Amino acid sequence: MLNKIKLISSFEFKQLIKNKSYKITTAIFFALALLAAFAPRLIQGNLFKSITEEFNKTQKLGIIINDDGIDESELKSFLSNYEVHLYTDEEKLKDDVLSKELDRGAIIDAASIQKFVLNSKLTDMGDSLDGALNEYRYKKLIEAEGLDYSKIKALEANQYQINEVILGKDSKQNYFIIYILLFLLYMIILTYGQITATSVAKEKNDRTMELLITSTKPKYLILSKVLATVFSAVLQVSAIFIGFAVGYVFNKEYWSDIFSITSAPIQLVVTFILFMIAGFFLYLFIFATLGALVNKIEEVSQSISSATILIVLAYFGAIFALTTGSESSFVTFLSYFPLTSPFVMFIRAGMLNISIAEVAISFAILVISAYLIYKLACDIYRLGTLQYGNRMTLKQAFKALREDKKNKNNE
Repeated sequence: MLNKIKLISSFEFKQLIKNKSYKITTAIFFALALLAAFAPRLIQGNLFKSITEEFNKTQKLGIIINDDGIDESELKSFLSNYEVHLYTDEEKLKDDVLSKELDRGAIIDAASIQKFVLNSKLTDMGDSLDGALNEYRYKKLIEAEGLDYSKIKALEANQYQINEVILGKDSKQNYFIIYILLFLLYMIILTYGQITATSVAKEKNDRTMELLITSTKPKYLILSKVLATVFSAVLQVSAIFIGFAVGYVFNKEYWSDIFSITSAPIQLVVTFILFMIAGFFLYLFIFATLGALVNKIEEVSQSISSATILIVLAYFGAIFALTTGSESSFVTFLSYFPLTSPFVMFIRAGMLNISIAEVAISFAILVISAYLIYKLACDIYRLGTLQYGNRMTLKQAFKALREDKKNKNNE
Protein backbone atom coordinates (compact mmCIF):
# COMPACT_ATOMS: atom_id res chain seq x y z
CA MET A 1 0.00 0.00 0.00
CA LEU A 2 2.66 2.51 1.05
CA ASN A 3 4.76 1.70 -2.01
CA LYS A 4 1.84 2.40 -4.33
CA ILE A 5 1.01 5.67 -2.58
CA LYS A 6 4.67 6.68 -2.69
CA LEU A 7 4.96 5.76 -6.38
CA ILE A 8 1.87 7.66 -7.51
CA SER A 9 2.35 10.70 -5.27
CA SER A 10 6.00 10.94 -6.32
CA PHE A 11 5.01 10.79 -10.00
CA GLU A 12 2.30 13.45 -9.56
CA PHE A 13 4.56 15.67 -7.45
CA LYS A 14 7.33 15.60 -10.05
CA GLN A 15 4.82 16.42 -12.78
CA LEU A 16 3.62 19.44 -10.80
CA ILE A 17 6.99 20.93 -9.90
CA LYS A 18 8.43 20.38 -13.39
CA ASN A 19 5.66 22.54 -14.79
CA LYS A 20 7.03 25.86 -16.03
CA SER A 21 4.13 27.86 -14.59
CA TYR A 22 4.77 26.31 -11.15
CA LYS A 23 8.40 27.42 -11.21
CA ILE A 24 7.48 30.92 -12.34
CA THR A 25 4.75 31.37 -9.72
CA THR A 26 7.07 30.06 -6.98
CA ALA A 27 9.70 32.63 -7.96
CA ILE A 28 7.05 35.37 -8.08
CA PHE A 29 5.71 34.40 -4.64
CA PHE A 30 9.23 34.49 -3.20
CA ALA A 31 9.89 37.92 -4.72
CA LEU A 32 6.55 39.33 -3.55
CA ALA A 33 7.09 38.01 -0.01
CA LEU A 34 10.57 39.53 0.03
CA LEU A 35 9.20 42.85 -1.23
CA ALA A 36 6.38 42.75 1.34
CA ALA A 37 8.98 42.46 4.11
CA PHE A 38 10.59 45.66 2.84
CA ALA A 39 7.23 47.48 2.57
CA PRO A 40 7.36 49.24 5.99
CA ARG A 41 10.87 50.54 5.25
CA LEU A 42 9.79 51.83 1.82
CA ILE A 43 6.60 53.37 3.18
CA GLN A 44 8.17 55.03 6.20
CA GLY A 45 11.13 56.18 4.18
CA ASN A 46 9.26 57.77 1.29
CA LEU A 47 5.48 57.78 1.49
CA PHE A 48 5.25 58.76 5.16
CA LYS A 49 7.90 61.39 4.61
CA SER A 50 5.98 63.00 1.76
CA ILE A 51 2.71 62.80 3.71
CA THR A 52 4.34 64.35 6.78
CA GLU A 53 5.83 67.14 4.71
CA GLU A 54 2.44 67.79 3.13
CA PHE A 55 0.69 68.03 6.50
CA ASN A 56 3.46 70.07 8.11
CA LYS A 57 3.56 72.61 5.29
CA THR A 58 2.13 75.97 6.34
CA GLN A 59 -0.89 76.57 4.14
CA LYS A 60 -1.80 79.95 2.72
CA LEU A 61 -5.28 81.03 3.77
CA GLY A 62 -7.15 84.01 2.37
CA ILE A 63 -10.10 85.34 4.38
CA ILE A 64 -12.77 87.99 3.98
CA ILE A 65 -14.32 89.16 7.27
CA ASN A 66 -17.93 90.36 7.03
CA ASP A 67 -18.54 90.45 10.78
CA ASP A 68 -17.69 93.63 12.66
CA GLY A 69 -17.55 91.71 15.94
CA ILE A 70 -14.45 89.79 14.88
CA ASP A 71 -11.06 90.93 16.11
CA GLU A 72 -8.59 90.29 13.28
CA SER A 73 -5.53 89.82 15.46
CA GLU A 74 -7.40 87.51 17.84
CA LEU A 75 -8.74 85.47 14.93
CA LYS A 76 -5.21 85.14 13.53
CA SER A 77 -4.04 83.71 16.86
CA PHE A 78 -6.54 80.86 16.39
CA LEU A 79 -5.25 80.39 12.84
CA SER A 80 -1.57 80.20 13.80
CA ASN A 81 -1.09 77.09 11.65
CA TYR A 82 -1.93 79.11 8.55
CA GLU A 83 -0.31 81.97 6.69
CA VAL A 84 -3.30 84.32 6.79
CA HIS A 85 -3.96 86.94 4.09
CA LEU A 86 -6.85 89.40 4.39
CA TYR A 87 -8.98 90.09 1.32
CA THR A 88 -11.85 92.42 0.52
CA ASP A 89 -12.71 91.22 -3.00
CA GLU A 90 -14.42 87.83 -3.28
CA GLU A 91 -13.53 87.37 -6.97
CA LYS A 92 -9.86 88.08 -6.26
CA LEU A 93 -9.96 85.52 -3.44
CA LYS A 94 -11.45 82.86 -5.75
CA ASP A 95 -8.94 83.65 -8.52
CA ASP A 96 -6.00 83.24 -6.13
CA VAL A 97 -7.34 79.86 -4.99
CA LEU A 98 -7.77 78.77 -8.62
CA SER A 99 -4.26 79.92 -9.53
CA LYS A 100 -2.85 78.16 -6.43
CA GLU A 101 -1.62 81.43 -4.91
CA LEU A 102 -3.71 80.35 -1.92
CA ASP A 103 -4.30 76.85 -0.59
CA ARG A 104 -7.82 77.83 0.44
CA GLY A 105 -10.07 80.77 1.11
CA ALA A 106 -12.91 81.62 3.48
CA ILE A 107 -15.62 84.27 3.79
CA ILE A 108 -16.60 84.71 7.43
CA ASP A 109 -20.06 86.12 8.14
CA ALA A 110 -21.81 86.56 11.48
CA ALA A 111 -23.38 83.09 11.52
CA SER A 112 -21.81 81.20 8.62
CA ILE A 113 -18.55 80.55 6.78
CA GLN A 114 -18.09 79.87 3.09
CA LYS A 115 -14.89 78.01 2.18
CA PHE A 116 -13.13 77.79 -1.17
CA VAL A 117 -10.74 75.00 -2.17
CA LEU A 118 -9.34 74.05 -5.56
CA ASN A 119 -10.09 70.32 -5.25
CA SER A 120 -11.89 68.36 -2.55
CA LYS A 121 -9.84 65.57 -0.93
CA LEU A 122 -10.65 62.80 1.51
CA THR A 123 -8.33 64.39 4.07
CA ASP A 124 -10.47 67.56 4.02
CA MET A 125 -13.16 65.75 6.05
CA GLY A 126 -11.19 66.38 9.22
CA ASP A 127 -10.23 69.94 8.26
CA SER A 128 -8.38 71.77 11.07
CA LEU A 129 -9.63 75.10 9.68
CA ASP A 130 -13.19 74.21 10.66
CA GLY A 131 -12.10 73.39 14.19
CA ALA A 132 -10.07 76.60 14.57
CA LEU A 133 -12.89 78.84 13.33
CA ASN A 134 -15.51 77.08 15.44
CA GLU A 135 -13.26 77.35 18.51
CA TYR A 136 -12.94 81.09 17.94
CA ARG A 137 -16.73 81.41 17.65
CA TYR A 138 -17.11 79.33 20.83
CA LYS A 139 -14.79 81.73 22.68
CA LYS A 140 -16.78 84.76 21.52
CA LEU A 141 -20.08 83.21 22.64
CA ILE A 142 -18.63 82.25 26.03
CA GLU A 143 -17.33 85.76 26.62
CA ALA A 144 -20.65 87.26 25.47
CA GLU A 145 -22.27 85.42 28.38
CA GLY A 146 -19.78 86.99 30.79
CA LEU A 147 -17.88 83.76 31.40
CA ASP A 148 -14.14 83.18 31.54
CA TYR A 149 -13.04 81.22 28.45
CA SER A 150 -9.69 80.12 29.92
CA LYS A 151 -11.33 78.68 33.06
CA ILE A 152 -13.88 76.75 31.01
CA LYS A 153 -11.13 75.29 28.83
CA ALA A 154 -9.21 74.28 31.95
CA LEU A 155 -12.30 72.50 33.31
CA GLU A 156 -12.83 70.72 29.98
CA ALA A 157 -9.24 69.49 30.06
CA ASN A 158 -9.67 68.08 33.57
CA GLN A 159 -10.87 64.56 32.72
CA TYR A 160 -10.41 61.09 34.16
CA GLN A 161 -7.28 59.25 33.12
CA ILE A 162 -8.69 55.92 31.97
CA ASN A 163 -6.50 52.81 31.94
CA GLU A 164 -7.89 49.66 30.38
CA VAL A 165 -6.84 46.33 31.90
CA ILE A 166 -7.40 43.40 29.53
CA LEU A 167 -8.33 40.31 31.53
CA GLY A 168 -8.73 38.07 28.50
CA LYS A 169 -6.84 38.47 25.22
CA ASP A 170 -5.81 41.58 23.37
CA SER A 171 -7.53 41.05 20.02
CA LYS A 172 -5.88 44.10 18.47
CA GLN A 173 -2.42 42.66 19.10
CA ASN A 174 -3.15 39.50 17.09
CA TYR A 175 -5.33 41.11 14.40
CA PHE A 176 -2.62 41.62 11.80
CA ILE A 177 -1.12 38.14 12.19
CA ILE A 178 -4.56 36.50 12.07
CA TYR A 179 -5.56 38.36 8.92
CA ILE A 180 -2.35 37.40 7.09
CA LEU A 181 -2.76 33.73 8.07
CA LEU A 182 -6.43 33.79 7.07
CA PHE A 183 -5.71 35.24 3.64
CA LEU A 184 -2.85 32.76 3.13
CA LEU A 185 -5.13 29.82 3.95
CA TYR A 186 -7.82 31.15 1.62
CA MET A 187 -5.43 31.51 -1.32
CA ILE A 188 -3.77 28.12 -0.73
CA ILE A 189 -7.08 26.22 -0.70
CA LEU A 190 -8.47 28.11 -3.68
CA THR A 191 -5.32 27.66 -5.77
CA TYR A 192 -4.47 24.04 -5.01
CA GLY A 193 -8.06 22.87 -4.98
CA GLN A 194 -8.29 23.52 -8.70
CA ILE A 195 -4.97 21.74 -9.24
CA THR A 196 -6.31 18.68 -7.42
CA ALA A 197 -9.57 18.61 -9.38
CA THR A 198 -7.66 18.90 -12.65
CA SER A 199 -5.24 16.16 -11.62
CA VAL A 200 -8.09 13.77 -10.82
CA ALA A 201 -9.96 14.59 -14.03
CA LYS A 202 -7.04 14.33 -16.44
CA GLU A 203 -6.89 10.52 -16.48
CA LYS A 204 -10.42 10.39 -17.85
CA ASN A 205 -9.41 12.93 -20.46
CA ASP A 206 -6.29 11.45 -22.04
CA ARG A 207 -5.93 7.97 -20.48
CA THR A 208 -2.18 8.44 -19.88
CA MET A 209 -2.37 6.45 -16.66
CA GLU A 210 -5.05 3.91 -17.58
CA LEU A 211 -2.79 1.01 -16.63
CA LEU A 212 -2.20 2.57 -13.22
CA ILE A 213 -5.91 3.21 -12.79
CA THR A 214 -6.90 -0.37 -13.49
CA SER A 215 -4.18 -1.82 -11.26
CA THR A 216 -4.50 0.53 -8.28
CA LYS A 217 -7.38 1.03 -5.88
CA PRO A 218 -9.15 4.42 -6.08
CA LYS A 219 -8.42 5.14 -2.42
CA TYR A 220 -4.69 5.01 -3.12
CA LEU A 221 -5.01 7.14 -6.26
CA ILE A 222 -7.07 9.87 -4.59
CA LEU A 223 -4.86 9.98 -1.51
CA SER A 224 -1.69 10.02 -3.63
CA LYS A 225 -2.92 12.87 -5.81
CA VAL A 226 -3.94 14.91 -2.77
CA LEU A 227 -0.59 14.23 -1.09
CA ALA A 228 1.26 15.33 -4.23
CA THR A 229 -0.72 18.57 -4.22
CA VAL A 230 -0.02 19.08 -0.51
CA PHE A 231 3.73 18.58 -1.02
CA SER A 232 3.79 21.06 -3.90
CA ALA A 233 1.84 23.54 -1.77
CA VAL A 234 4.28 23.10 1.12
CA LEU A 235 7.16 23.81 -1.23
CA GLN A 236 5.56 26.97 -2.58
CA VAL A 237 4.41 28.24 0.82
CA SER A 238 7.91 27.59 2.16
CA ALA A 239 9.25 29.87 -0.57
CA ILE A 240 6.83 32.57 0.62
CA PHE A 241 7.88 32.24 4.27
CA ILE A 242 11.58 32.10 3.41
CA GLY A 243 11.26 35.20 1.24
CA PHE A 244 9.43 37.09 3.97
CA ALA A 245 11.80 35.85 6.70
CA VAL A 246 14.86 37.00 4.74
CA GLY A 247 13.34 40.44 4.26
CA TYR A 248 12.12 40.57 7.86
CA VAL A 249 15.67 40.07 9.18
CA PHE A 250 16.78 43.25 7.39
CA ASN A 251 13.68 45.25 8.37
CA LYS A 252 12.87 44.02 11.88
CA GLU A 253 12.88 47.52 13.41
CA TYR A 254 10.35 48.76 10.85
CA TRP A 255 7.93 45.96 11.74
CA SER A 256 8.10 46.56 15.51
CA ASP A 257 5.07 48.88 15.48
CA ILE A 258 3.05 46.46 13.33
CA PHE A 259 3.86 43.03 14.74
CA SER A 260 6.71 40.78 15.74
CA ILE A 261 7.11 37.22 14.51
CA THR A 262 8.06 36.15 18.03
CA SER A 263 4.95 37.82 19.51
CA ALA A 264 2.52 35.36 17.89
CA PRO A 265 0.81 33.35 20.67
CA ILE A 266 1.71 29.65 20.71
CA GLN A 267 -1.95 28.63 20.98
CA LEU A 268 -2.78 30.66 17.86
CA VAL A 269 0.10 29.20 15.84
CA VAL A 270 -0.58 25.59 16.88
CA THR A 271 -4.33 25.91 16.27
CA PHE A 272 -3.73 27.48 12.87
CA ILE A 273 -1.31 24.73 11.78
CA LEU A 274 -3.64 21.93 12.89
CA PHE A 275 -6.75 23.40 11.28
CA MET A 276 -4.86 24.49 8.18
CA ILE A 277 -3.61 20.95 7.55
CA ALA A 278 -6.94 19.26 8.27
CA GLY A 279 -8.92 21.93 6.41
CA PHE A 280 -6.57 21.75 3.46
CA PHE A 281 -7.10 18.00 3.17
CA LEU A 282 -10.87 18.44 3.60
CA TYR A 283 -11.16 20.90 0.72
CA LEU A 284 -8.72 18.99 -1.49
CA PHE A 285 -10.88 15.89 -1.04
CA ILE A 286 -13.93 18.00 -1.98
CA PHE A 287 -12.17 19.19 -5.12
CA ALA A 288 -11.07 15.62 -5.86
CA THR A 289 -14.70 14.52 -5.58
CA LEU A 290 -15.81 17.20 -8.02
CA GLY A 291 -12.92 16.36 -10.35
CA ALA A 292 -14.04 12.73 -10.40
CA LEU A 293 -17.44 13.79 -11.75
CA VAL A 294 -16.13 15.14 -15.06
CA ASN A 295 -14.84 13.47 -18.20
CA LYS A 296 -12.95 16.40 -19.69
CA ILE A 297 -10.51 18.87 -18.18
CA GLU A 298 -12.52 21.66 -19.82
CA GLU A 299 -15.43 20.78 -17.52
CA VAL A 300 -13.41 21.16 -14.31
CA SER A 301 -14.02 24.90 -13.89
CA GLN A 302 -17.78 24.44 -14.04
CA SER A 303 -17.69 21.43 -11.75
CA ILE A 304 -15.67 23.13 -8.98
CA SER A 305 -17.66 26.40 -9.00
CA SER A 306 -19.78 25.22 -6.05
CA ALA A 307 -16.66 24.47 -3.99
CA THR A 308 -15.21 27.85 -4.89
CA ILE A 309 -18.37 29.54 -3.64
CA LEU A 310 -18.11 27.56 -0.39
CA ILE A 311 -14.54 28.76 0.14
CA VAL A 312 -15.47 32.38 -0.55
CA LEU A 313 -18.41 32.16 1.89
CA ALA A 314 -16.16 30.54 4.51
CA TYR A 315 -13.61 33.31 4.04
CA PHE A 316 -16.20 36.05 4.50
CA GLY A 317 -17.56 34.21 7.52
CA ALA A 318 -14.04 34.35 8.97
CA ILE A 319 -13.79 38.07 8.17
CA PHE A 320 -17.10 38.55 10.02
CA ALA A 321 -15.65 36.68 13.01
CA LEU A 322 -12.49 38.77 12.87
CA THR A 323 -14.30 42.11 12.79
CA THR A 324 -17.05 41.34 15.32
CA GLY A 325 -14.89 39.88 18.08
CA SER A 326 -15.76 36.19 17.57
CA GLU A 327 -18.16 35.97 20.53
CA SER A 328 -21.54 35.55 18.80
CA SER A 329 -23.36 32.21 18.66
CA PHE A 330 -23.20 32.36 14.84
CA VAL A 331 -19.40 32.61 14.93
CA THR A 332 -19.28 29.76 17.46
CA PHE A 333 -21.32 27.63 15.05
CA LEU A 334 -18.94 28.51 12.20
CA SER A 335 -15.99 27.40 14.33
CA TYR A 336 -17.51 23.90 14.63
CA PHE A 337 -18.98 23.52 11.14
CA PRO A 338 -16.30 21.57 9.19
CA LEU A 339 -16.46 23.71 6.03
CA THR A 340 -15.79 26.90 7.98
CA SER A 341 -13.89 25.74 11.08
CA PRO A 342 -10.47 25.82 9.32
CA PHE A 343 -11.00 29.55 8.80
CA VAL A 344 -12.78 30.48 12.04
CA MET A 345 -11.54 28.34 14.93
CA PHE A 346 -7.98 29.67 14.91
CA ILE A 347 -9.44 33.21 14.89
CA ARG A 348 -11.42 32.44 18.05
CA ALA A 349 -8.32 30.85 19.58
CA GLY A 350 -6.30 33.97 18.84
CA MET A 351 -8.88 36.51 20.00
CA LEU A 352 -10.75 34.81 22.84
CA ASN A 353 -10.05 32.60 25.83
CA ILE A 354 -11.46 29.27 24.68
CA SER A 355 -10.83 25.89 26.23
CA ILE A 356 -8.66 23.17 24.69
CA ALA A 357 -11.77 20.96 24.72
CA GLU A 358 -13.56 23.30 22.28
CA VAL A 359 -10.60 23.24 19.92
CA ALA A 360 -10.30 19.45 20.21
CA ILE A 361 -14.00 18.84 19.49
CA SER A 362 -13.94 21.12 16.46
CA PHE A 363 -10.75 19.49 15.19
CA ALA A 364 -12.21 16.00 15.63
CA ILE A 365 -15.32 16.99 13.64
CA LEU A 366 -13.07 18.42 10.92
CA VAL A 367 -10.88 15.29 10.68
CA ILE A 368 -13.88 12.93 10.60
CA SER A 369 -15.54 15.07 7.92
CA ALA A 370 -12.36 15.05 5.85
CA TYR A 371 -12.21 11.25 6.07
CA LEU A 372 -15.87 10.86 5.04
CA ILE A 373 -15.39 13.14 2.04
CA TYR A 374 -12.25 11.18 1.14
CA LYS A 375 -14.31 7.97 1.14
CA LEU A 376 -16.94 9.68 -1.01
CA ALA A 377 -14.29 10.85 -3.48
CA CYS A 378 -12.93 7.30 -3.75
CA ASP A 379 -16.38 5.82 -4.39
CA ILE A 380 -17.26 8.40 -7.04
CA TYR A 381 -13.86 7.98 -8.69
CA ARG A 382 -14.32 4.20 -8.74
CA LEU A 383 -17.70 4.54 -10.47
CA GLY A 384 -16.67 7.20 -12.91
CA THR A 385 -13.06 6.44 -13.84
CA LEU A 386 -13.80 4.08 -16.70
CA GLN A 387 -17.06 5.77 -17.63
CA TYR A 388 -17.26 7.76 -20.85
CA GLY A 389 -19.87 10.34 -21.75
CA ASN A 390 -21.20 13.48 -20.11
CA ARG A 391 -20.08 14.55 -16.66
CA MET A 392 -22.12 13.42 -13.68
CA THR A 393 -23.80 15.72 -11.22
CA LEU A 394 -23.53 15.07 -7.49
CA LYS A 395 -27.17 14.00 -7.50
CA GLN A 396 -26.48 11.43 -10.21
CA ALA A 397 -23.35 10.28 -8.39
CA PHE A 398 -25.24 9.69 -5.13
CA LYS A 399 -27.94 7.81 -7.04
CA ALA A 400 -25.31 5.63 -8.71
CA LEU A 401 -23.67 4.94 -5.35
CA ARG A 402 -27.00 3.87 -3.82
CA GLU A 403 -27.67 1.54 -6.74
CA ASP A 404 -24.15 0.13 -6.52
CA LYS A 405 -24.56 -0.50 -2.80
CA LYS A 406 -27.94 -2.14 -3.41
CA ASN A 407 -26.46 -4.43 -6.07
CA LYS A 408 -23.66 -5.47 -3.72
CA ASN A 409 -26.18 -6.30 -0.98
CA ASN A 410 -28.21 -8.43 -3.40
CA GLU A 411 -25.18 -10.47 -4.48
